[in-house]
Amino acid sequence: MKRRHDGAPQIKNEHGSGTIMSVGLITVLVLSVAALFRVIETRTAELSATSVAESAAIGAADALRGFRTGHPCEVAAQIATQNMANVVECRIVGFDTFVRVRTKSLGMVHFASARAGLP
Repeated sequence: MKRRHDGAPQIKNEHGSGTIMSVGLITVLVLSVAALFRVIETRTAELSATSVAESAAIGAADALRGFRTGHPCEVAAQIATQNMANVVECRIVGFDTFVRVRTKSLGMVHFASARAGLP
């Protein structure tokens, strides 16, 4: 049996070993990119939920002060529904409105809260 210069046994035919390594590296690269896209999608869904909660809270606060017609929590629910979210909680405390919404993206549920009222 022949030995390489480092003492390890030499395999007679190493043809194709580069192909196996290339396939492995490409697989790792594709899986890494897929995981990165998943993280980006999750972060985008979280930011979207926050934006919907803020819009719903502002709409509810406007309705509470009379700048918009309707009950504040109904207005918040309408705004959330238009943005593909559901209002989980809506509270009115004085001149402040607190809204919590729920969205679903890629099988994951995201919650966001917002408050609107007098500065």
